[in-house]
Amino acid sequence: MKLKHLFLAVALFFAIQSKAQTITDIDGNIYNTIDIGTQTWMKENLMVSKFNDGTNILYPLYNDSLWEFNTTGAYSYWGHDEATYKYMYGALYNWYSLNSTANGGKNVCPSGWHVSTEHDWNILETFLDITVDTTTTTSIFYGTDVGGKLKDTVTLWNMVNAGATNSSGFSALPGGDRYSSGSVFSCLRSSGFFWSAQEFDSLNAWVRTLNFTNAQVQLGYTQKNVGASVRCVKNSTTGINNILDKLNFQIYPNPSTDRIIIEYADQENVQMQVYNSLGECVMQNQLLSGINNLDISFLSKGIYFVKLSTPKRTMTGKLIKN
Repeated sequence: MKLKHLFLAVALFFAIQSKAQTITDIDGNIYNTIDIGTQTWMKENLMVSKFNDGTNILYPLYNDSLWEFNTTGAYSYWGHDEATYKYMYGALYNWYSLNSTANGGKNVCPSGWHVSTEHDWNILETFLDITVDTTTTTSIFYGTDVGGKLKDTVTLWNMVNAGATNSSGFSALPGGDRYSSGSVFSCLRSSGFFWSAQEFDSLNAWVRTLNFTNAQVQLGYTQKNVGASVRCVKNSTTGINNILDKLNFQIYPNPSTDRIIIEYADQENVQMQVYNSLGECVMQNQLLSGINNLDISFLSKGIYFVKLSTPKRTMTGKLIKN
């Protein structure tokens, strides 16, 4: 009897774990998710046909003019072939589907999630590759191997998929795109184009491109009525900041070369862990309420994420080591 109870407990544990690692959209599509640093991302491309309030997104099948001139949101599947490509690569959305102003305040992502923003992409990219320049505002290939860490290694990419390791678990796939004219689909199996929620100007919006020929990420912009892939990010109530007033802890000086102070205002003791860009724990300690003076001289230069944990909550902050 004890063995049976143990089996049921283990089964329940894994069921809970499994449920916690998926999200379901309003159509009933189930997506696997992945924790990367302090963020939670969908690890599959969005394929929903409705906004999360239940209203339909325009689906102009074979109507290129309706696609080209629509400015309130539309989606399609590569080559108009839903049966083949929906569950492989997801849907291709124009940017207007993602913008709340253009679509009347609606959200294509499940409740509690949002379309990835420039801020979200920057956090992800610098967590995986500290050489990424998040200050650039021009079209550029950047990072050393961040694209490789994002790209899936499955054969849905072309046979030669330069630098792909998928060490992040992001599992990016080459869903291609739909031209702004609506008449041409391209780049399937060779490139993945991922929208940002931010516009570049009145006609264009930011997009990330992953290509089979290199291990970098291309930052660029394209016309808003192009069809591209979408990844959603789970809403965060904490964010990543050097000073987290609501959570009562500060890290300073930041950046730093040899020592930092973590000032923690609550009365309970807290466990601290520091993670590098690979997600490896490189430092841990128990902190006391008040000022904690810590040696970080042994850490390599780069960006680190500081996690403070109590039995009731978890807090995060970013640390830059010069």
